[in-house]
Parts: sequence; C-alpha cells; structure tokens
Amino acid sequence: MGRANTRPILSGDTTMSTPEEQFENTCKGEFEEIKRMISKMHNKMFVGNGQPPLSVQIDRLNGFKKVACWFIGIVSISWVGIISKLIYEALRSK
Repeated sequence: MGRANTRPILSGDTTMSTPEEQFENTCKGEFEEIKRMISKMHNKMFVGNGQPPLSVQIDRLNGFKKVACWFIGIVSISWVGIISKLIYEALRSK
C-alpha cells in the first residue's frame, strides 16, 4: 500500500491530514470496538465461556417445548374426558 496517495485531505476543522492520520484518529478505535463486539457475540454463540453456548441452550429449549406440549396435550385430553363423563352422568341420571 505504501504512501502512494499522500495527498492531504481537508477535515472538518480545516486542518490538513493524510489518510493514514485520519484512519488513526477516527476509524481505528471504531474498528477495534467492532472487532471486540463480534468476538463477544462469537463467544456467546459458539464457545460459551463457562456456560453452554447459545446453540446448546436453543436445543434444550426445543426439547423442553416438546415435553411441555406433550404434557399440555395430556392435561387437556384429561379435562375433556372428565367434563364429558360429568355431562354424560348428568344426562343419564335424568
């Protein structure tokens, strides 16, 4: 890359600076922050850092959802059976 394009660029405060100086002053810190944020997201999603990663947690939640749906179905069917029995007995006793 080198210094092929060292033409000064006019910044907001009318001081002249090279593209390298502008990168050091404005962009470098922001890029480092973006790198830290991406690294943090990667660690949470795939590594876990002492906790299960998000992919494992999502798999566990999906497993729990299946069990919860099964349980709710059993309870619902039981209630329908109990109510049907009560209605049948009430109609039969008349």
